[in-house]
Amino acid sequence: MISYKALADEFQKLAFAGAALAKAVGPASRRVGDFLTKHDHALDVAGLGVLAAPAAADLVHARRHPGTSSKREIFHSGAELAGLGILAAPGVAHLLRK
Repeated sequence: MISYKALADEFQKLAFAGAALAKAVGPASRRVGDFLTKHDHALDVAGLGVLAAPAAADLVHARRHPGTSSKREIFHSGAELAGLGILAAPGVAHLLRK
């Protein structure tokens, strides 16, 4: 069992490592942070697109090669795409409003 003191020590080590990394990276971290803040919605949508790619590929494969995928796999891929689309909708709406 992990004690509270051991857990606190591990978090303190992580904090020191993070501080050392931030000091080493220096001003570049500010530019990276500014980029991520400026393009946050685009990066969110791109990440969700990457997550949706395997499900889309499964659906394309099922369409091109009928009988190779079960209905359960097809419905699962469709539901996954629908869920990711719902998650991406606010980011896409924000990008379209720009």
